[in-house]
Amino acid sequence: MNPRLPLTATLVVALAAASTDSRFVGTGTQMSPSDSAMAEFEAGRFWHAARLMRDEGAATGEAADVWLLARAEAGWNNWPAVERLLADADWLEDEGRGAAMYLLGRAQEEDGRWASAAESYTSYASITPAAAVRRRAALVRAARALWKL
Repeated sequence: MNPRLPLTATLVVALAAASTDSRFVGTGTQMSPSDSAMAEFEAGRFWHAARLMRDEGAATGEAADVWLLARAEAGWNNWPAVERLLADADWLEDEGRGAAMYLLGRAQEEDGRWASAAESYTSYASITPAAAVRRRAALVRAARALWKL
């Protein structure tokens, strides 16, 4: 056997491992958004961040990835996308301490679905501390949505 063959094989395996995109290695589930998408989100460039995250598969990823994508979509007022992402999610109370329910209410409000919006806002308010400013905003928005019925 050629003594260089095991060394060559070892180098090929090491190079392959070093050049593999770490987002696709590990648990087999969708991984967190790229650094580029996060940088765009943190800089307030929500449209571009959402586009990058959609291309990376965040819409079908973990709850935290979908939540971040929904926030990016909301950042540029893409309310139909926010509703598509959050409407059937069973983790709304868990992400962002329930803020996902508030965001769903905003999307429903923008669509003129007043009863659904009021329900989402009320659900958010029920799990938010009484002193929270956003809780009061949710209650006001719920009352406004009910008024529009």
